[in-house]
This record gives sequence, C-alpha cells and structure tokens, in this order.
Amino acid sequence: MTNGIDHHDGDPVTPDRIPAALTAGEFRYDDGATQTFTRSGTTTYVEGGQPTNGEWYVDDDGQFWSFWPPTERTRYELTWLVEDGRFSGLRFNGVGNDMTFIGRYREQSEQSEDLAILEQLNLDYIHSDENSDAKRFSEFLAEDFLTQTPGVTRNRDEYLEYIAKPRPIKDITLDDVRFRILGDVALIHGAVTYTIIATGERQDALYTDIYQKREGTWLCVAACAIAPGS
Repeated sequence: MTNGIDHHDGDPVTPDRIPAALTAGEFRYDDGATQTFTRSGTTTYVEGGQPTNGEWYVDDDGQFWSFWPPTERTRYELTWLVEDGRFSGLRFNGVGNDMTFIGRYREQSEQSEDLAILEQLNLDYIHSDENSDAKRFSEFLAEDFLTQTPGVTRNRDEYLEYIAKPRPIKDITLDDVRFRILGDVALIHGAVTYTIIATGERQDALYTDIYQKREGTWLCVAACAIAPGS
C-alpha cells in the first residue's frame, strides 16, 4: 500500500490514497479496540469483543466521512502515521471537534501468531476433554470461566472437578472449525463427532468457545456445547 509514497509523519492522506490506506490492514487503537474497512464502503469497529457495523465514504470534495447508524455521521481528516521511518497507520482527526484517533496497522505476523495459538488451544481443549486432563484445562481456563451444556452451567472449579472424572465419551474427531478473531476476543465454532462409551454409538456435537487475550495470554472465558452424551 505504501509503495511509491514519499510523505512524512502528519502529512495528509490525499483522496486518491484514502481507500488503499484504509483497507491495507486491520487497525488497532491505543485502547485495544480494532477496526477494519472494506473497499465496498463498510467498516466494523470491535471493542471488548462487541462489533459495531458502519459505513465510510469519500465525498465529491475528497473528504472522508464515517457513518454509524442510525444518525452518527462524522468527518475526519486523515494523516499518515510514520514511526521509525515506516508507515505504521493513520490518524483520524475529527473536523469540528477535538477527537483524534490513532490507528496502527496490526502486523500480519501478530495475527498469524494469534491464530496458531488458538488452533493449538482448540486441539488441547478437545484432547483434554477426552482424556480427563484437568491439569491442562487449569492452564488456559480463565478464573471467571463459565461453561454451558444443555441444562447445566458450571464455573471453573465445578468444570475442573467434573472433567477430572472418567469421561462418558471417546474417539473425538474434529470435523469442522472456524476461528473469528475480534480484537482481543476470539470465537471458535466447531463441529465434532465422538463415541458414547455406554452404547458405542457415534454422536454429532456443536460447540462455541470464547477466548480473551489478557495481559498477552489467550484464556478461555466461556464455552457452550450442544453435545448429547457429554
């Protein structure tokens, strides 16, 4: 995106460069919130794991606007953020107000690392579930962890006590999994099959696990499973 650009920190983003600058990557703000922009004019702002969807556009005068339904419409002057000799993000300077938001491009390597960690945690969760490994669970379950299966809600201590007992299932197979990283919160949606030991029958199940990055570490804060027999 920055190829061929010769600007300094604080220089304005020209109208012809605005779409490329906005869609070059995910922005992370100083408070931990993130934001993405698409070429089609949509934007998603995520704070505390809660996404808000809006729109953006450049008007006929080359001015950048954001619109958050139903009524919030704000004009910003965009300027380049240059740190250590490289383009690292944008400043969104509110026009007619004193608001300035600094968004830094989230490094692709950081996103890849987060995904790799979450993929391993997902596998660890499944393996620990099947093998009654309460010790491993204790290493990545948050102190305020809650889990729900049909008719049952358990906190962290209750779940660790429950999982330490012999499991009624075996041979868990991961059939499908989808990861959604929303800033410092991640959702893992999965589908598994497993064998019910008592009957030998194979059973399908769906689950959603929620992780939050706390002080640089991903911890599972909640889990929900539609899993007969588990």
